[in-house]
Amino acid sequence: LAWAWCAQPGSGDIAATNLTAAELTYASGIRAARHETHTTPLPPATSGSNKWTGITHAPSVDLLFAAPYFAAAVLVVNPRTGVVDASTLSDLGNSSGGKWRGIAYAASVNRLYAAPYGATAVLVVDPTRNTTDTATLDGFPDGGDKWDGIVYAPSVGLLYAAPFTADAVLVINPVSNVTDTATLGGLGPAGSKWTGIAYVPSVDRLYCAPGNHGAVLIINPRTNVTDTTTLSGLGGGVLNQWTGIAYAPSVSLLFAAPLNADAVLVVNPHSN
Repeated sequence: LAWAWCAQPGSGDIAATNLTAAELTYASGIRAARHETHTTPLPPATSGSNKWTGITHAPSVDLLFAAPYFAAAVLVVNPRTGVVDASTLSDLGNSSGGKWRGIAYAASVNRLYAAPYGATAVLVVDPTRNTTDTATLDGFPDGGDKWDGIVYAPSVGLLYAAPFTADAVLVINPVSNVTDTATLGGLGPAGSKWTGIAYVPSVDRLYCAPGNHGAVLIINPRTNVTDTTTLSGLGGGVLNQWTGIAYAPSVSLLFAAPLNADAVLVVNPHSN
């Protein structure tokens, strides 16, 4: 799940929000330049808690899509009209446990992919045809808090999901419809390891925000190597430290949002 910045209600300061840096640039032309925030009411049938986690923009249709956590539908938001839709991409099952966490757009195939947290399949959304698919990329264990956050790496045309409890990074080839949990494995079964993942094009690396793990997870998509030593020493006895991470190209730095940590985690991917 990627994070960037927006105006904090009632001030000119900044606060964390679940948008990528690119999406924030897009949104800034609408409201952020005026330092405004507003809320869009949800349809009556969407009451409850833990409904959606993660949101991304699909430029092909100029709509935002949020991944259903407990909700039975993908949430679709029209950023220009403020209309929200929780019925078109529905019938995904009500759940008392989380299904998907994080969603990313793959430009090469014009599809969106949500990372399976408790679900047995990657959720694939076709934003043009308004269809969902939970059969093509199926076969994962039920439950288990597997992956949390997903991002597309255009340099290799693959998607990567951050391992929460899973032993491996989930790699998805959206062209061949193949998933891979072996290549970037061996990361251990512990829970809440990393939550959120971001891609840095200038160094062609991916970075996962540390939850309970003491290091940022670095992934080289070209060589298929993971690194948990370069950016380590972040334990400090705090659990669920950061959640969500985004790259800010204007300053060439990554920022991870503090969940229980006392500070924003800032990562310089060039100097490590």
